[in-house]
Amino acid sequence: MLFNANEFILVFLPIVVIGYYLTRAFSKNIGFGFLTLASLVFYGYGEPIFIALLLASITFNYFIGCHLIDHKSKPVLIFGIAVNVAAISFFKYANFFISNFNYVTSAQTSLIHIALPLGISFYTFQKIAFLVDAYKSQIRKPRFIEYVLFVSFFPQLIAGPITHYNQIESQLRNRETIPLRLITAGIFLYSIGLFKKSFFADFSGAWADIVFNNPVGASPEQTLLGVIAYTLEIYFDFSGYSDMAIGLGMMFGIVLPINFNSPYKSKSIVEFWRRWHITLSTWLKDYIYIPLGGRGNSSFARTFNLMITMLVGGLWHGAAWTFVVWGGLHGIGLAINHAWLKIKPSCLTEENKIISRIYNLLCWALTFLFVAWLWTLFRANSFEDAITVSSNMMHLNLMQHSLSIPSLQDYFLHDYSSFASWLISENKNFIFNLCILTGLLFITWFSPNSISLKDKFQSNLFTAIFCTITIFTVVMANIFLVTPNAFIYFRF
Repeated sequence: MLFNANEFILVFLPIVVIGYYLTRAFSKNIGFGFLTLASLVFYGYGEPIFIALLLASITFNYFIGCHLIDHKSKPVLIFGIAVNVAAISFFKYANFFISNFNYVTSAQTSLIHIALPLGISFYTFQKIAFLVDAYKSQIRKPRFIEYVLFVSFFPQLIAGPITHYNQIESQLRNRETIPLRLITAGIFLYSIGLFKKSFFADFSGAWADIVFNNPVGASPEQTLLGVIAYTLEIYFDFSGYSDMAIGLGMMFGIVLPINFNSPYKSKSIVEFWRRWHITLSTWLKDYIYIPLGGRGNSSFARTFNLMITMLVGGLWHGAAWTFVVWGGLHGIGLAINHAWLKIKPSCLTEENKIISRIYNLLCWALTFLFVAWLWTLFRANSFEDAITVSSNMMHLNLMQHSLSIPSLQDYFLHDYSSFASWLISENKNFIFNLCILTGLLFITWFSPNSISLKDKFQSNLFTAIFCTITIFTVVMANIFLVTPNAFIYFRF
């Protein structure tokens, strides 16, 4: 079930919100039980068999974690982590390993035909963190219902944020009345995310899909638009999801950790990873980079540990070598960034304002271009497609184009699947389309962060109108225009 689908907006969410507060008024424990049951229904929507797998995993990790709290045992910790890694390896990476084994050995081992459980990458990391934190005595022993809700809470179950138990423990045990302002601010933040997803991400995604699904058939102009469009799609898609997840959590009195903080404003690749998928970056640092030795005793050790961490981060995103190389290149970028900080000339300090501003602008531009270039590899279906996309843009000639306003009459005279696909299909619209994408880029660069808007939230007529219009428009669009698209990070 999608956060932007009508069955969620009109049926599931209203029933769960009303049911939760009615049951919570009678008993806090019954309220949490109702919310847990609703989360399991959400997870099993369309694939009920996954509920059994999730509950089995939850039960196993709960008892292993409780044992580690009572009896600190490294063999038990290793066993618990190994079982979790084995589970995700089987469901997500088995065919990847088999395919590579067949390629290297020329064997004919058959692939395993099995569905990938939704959100397994997210809740596996979340449960591993729980086991490690239990071993380190950083958490109190939870009740079983609290742990089930901690893992299965539907706003964060499928695509994060990756939450630590001690981050929401007190909220799960909260017996106080949930402030109305928290609930209304949650609705506002959910509406912002819904707006980003439905109006910006899905529009950009239509252009990106046309190019990356058939890079050979795309013109240089279409290729450039597709690359920019995917850079925007993954930004607004993940930003929108993060807003919606936190907003939904707030509706139930649970504040989830921030997972997205205007990453395209970053002036370095180090800063980018402090702003993009914050909970994943933190997890990789705390449970892979630091256990490997962190900075170590030398620059080589630090670089080695950093590369291993980012390679794991790349593989976490998908069972393909493109993701591994994407993670490795980000690791190289981070290593170069750290090395530069050691040798950066003293003239580039904040004291010289003019030079400092020019330097910061160049740092921002270089970081953005590096990230956008690597998104091409992240989105491509293969290395060949990524090379084709890059080579297509080499043949771009901007001088041959002039601004041409598209005629809606042309759109209605042809049978196109969507308005977006029509716009990008006409090369004469190139400058016009480029202006649209540039406008969206300016939003990512200069608009205030959603969390800051949430922190300044005031329940007034403007916010009520914004929420109403956004939700109504999305519902109408889902009925008459398009089928809502899944979030990109749902596939991970």
